[in-house]
Amino acid sequence: MKIKHVLQLASAFGVPTSFVSIPSWFRTAPQAPVVSISNVKPSIKSSNVYDWTPSTTTTVESTTTTTTAAYPSVQTVISQIATYYQIPTCLALAMGWEESKWNVNEVGDNGTSYGIYQLHVGGELGNIPISLAYNPWINALISLGHVSNIYHGNPHQDLGSIAAQAQRPYNPVAYANAIDTYITKCNAGLPPTQW
Repeated sequence: MKIKHVLQLASAFGVPTSFVSIPSWFRTAPQAPVVSISNVKPSIKSSNVYDWTPSTTTTVESTTTTTTAAYPSVQTVISQIATYYQIPTCLALAMGWEESKWNVNEVGDNGTSYGIYQLHVGGELGNIPISLAYNPWINALISLGHVSNIYHGNPHQDLGSIAAQAQRPYNPVAYANAIDTYITKCNAGLPPTQW
């Protein structure tokens, strides 16, 4: 997927331009007093590890104030993009959970896969800068677009198998079984911590 297409899709979802043009905020916490939107960063709350909440911190004469912006959770981002691509929401959620537990900052495969869906250098990451892989909207748009192509090309195939085809894991059978289990629990309304 070309970066121009990804940015157009991100814009259609209302991803703030500063998030796309200044992606480093997903990786680094501010070290000095913060006064600009470029230092917005995700914070993973310990009570709800799959909630993505960007926040800004401003320091003024040894007084620190934190304001939390109203951005959707990672689960909401994934659900919206699954709906956009017309794929089962529980399939998209299960894949993100298996890959990273919905952690936008996840790095895997010895430092070659990034973000929620583990976009891989030399694979789905394509010509997208690595820093954009940490943006939940961008990561999900790229990965779920690929899943959508497989799903709509094989609408009667088992969802776990579709996930394994899309992600190309080391053990496709075990991966497909894990995804099918997550989907069953997701469809039953269980929270991800019980998957």
